[in-house]
This record gives sequence, structure tokens and C-alpha cells, in this order.
Amino acid sequence: GGDGGGVLAARDLSSLVAALAPLASLARYSKSASLSRAAEGAVKYLSALEPESLLPPLSVGVAEGLQAVTAVHQTSSALSLLATLTPLLLASQSPAAAALAARPSVFSASSPAAAAALADGTLSMRTLLELALPGIDPNDPRKLLLTLHTADQLLLLAPLAAPGGGGADGGDAFGVGAARAALRSSADGGDGEALARLEAAEAQAAHAEGLACWLPEWGREVLRRLLEALETQERAPKGG
Repeated sequence: GGDGGGVLAARDLSSLVAALAPLASLARYSKSASLSRAAEGAVKYLSALEPESLLPPLSVGVAEGLQAVTAVHQTSSALSLLATLTPLLLASQSPAAAALAARPSVFSASSPAAAAALADGTLSMRTLLELALPGIDPNDPRKLLLTLHTADQLLLLAPLAAPGGGGADGGDAFGVGAARAALRSSADGGDGEALARLEAAEAQAAHAEGLACWLPEWGREVLRRLLEALETQERAPKGG
């Protein structure tokens, strides 16, 4: 069903995503660490192909997993998936994001619906990052490392402070300014799809600005919890 050059038609792409996504989601819970990691990568790239179908339920699933107090494996799986999806949820235009996600921005999304889903992903990041904070747990090294991996992925894309000091500006932090200007020019010319994308881009920029202004507070809380975890480890009895 491709239209030349080996490119899948939109209908065929949707069918491919619908067929593979359930399998990849189930494989995330495999006892094999290598299979679980491969499945997370598949989920990320399938979400990049059709974010409007996969990102909303994945965001909800991550949030629920992070709140599953008694299901340790589910919490760890949610933290791992959050780290994997962070570049996509931030919908960034930065070169780092381009290397970390297959199609990472509201500007290059396959449709206005996909662009809107990516914009909403940025909005969900604050809630997910807040829910991830209890993962900094000195009694659970795996959760601690997964939480720090999420922080590492985040800091590749969004600085906690602007170069001159203070909180980073949302547009600058996530690199959306130039692409928004190009979309605005097309929308002003009467391009309806460009207008829909521009609306998604404006929403994403507003979400990014709010997230960027809040990130220093989150960073301080991460450091506070991390120092407490290290102190707890220092006070723990040493094995003979």
C-alpha cells in the first residue's frame, strides 16, 4: 500500500501501529531485561509514528504505574518507560531530541491530531515528574537509578536555568521559536493545516514555558531527596 519509494500510506501505517503496539506493550513486562528494553524502544518509535493513538493512554499508564505503591515491578516499569518517552513527551525541536526520538516535534508530526497529542505530552510532563520523585528511594536502588535516568534524559533537552541565570525560558529551552515563526507565516497565507499545527505549537510553547519555569523547583527537590538518600546509605550498618 505504499506510494512509491517504500513509504507506507497513512492507512497502512495505522494498521502497522495497531498490530505491533499491543505486542510491544506486553513485552515490556517480560522477565528478560533485554526483551523489556527492546519493547520500550518499540513503544517509543511506534508512539512517534502515531502519537495521537498511543501517547495519551501511555501517559495515563505511566501515571498509574508511578502510583502503584504495592506493585513494585509496575512502578519500576513505569519509571523506565517515562525515561524512554521523555524526548517524545517534550516534543522538542532541539538537536538532542532529534537524536533521541524518531519524530519528536509538533512541527514535523504527520497530522494536526498528532501535533496536538505531542503538545499535550508536554503538559503531562509536570505531573509525571512529580509522581516520579518518590522513586528516589535509598531502599530500592533500581527505582533510584531509573528516576535518575529520567532526570538525565530531561536535562539533555531542557536546562534548569538559562545561561545568564534564572529559570530557562520555555521557547528557548525547548527550541520551538524558529519553527513557530515558519508555521505562522504559512498560516497567515491561508494554509488550514498550518493553522492547526500553529495552534498546537502555541499550546506546546505555553506548556513548555510553564514546565521550564517549574523545573528549577523540581531540580532542587531531586537534589534534596538524593542527599537524604545518600545520608541514609551512610548511616546504614556496613556488612562485615
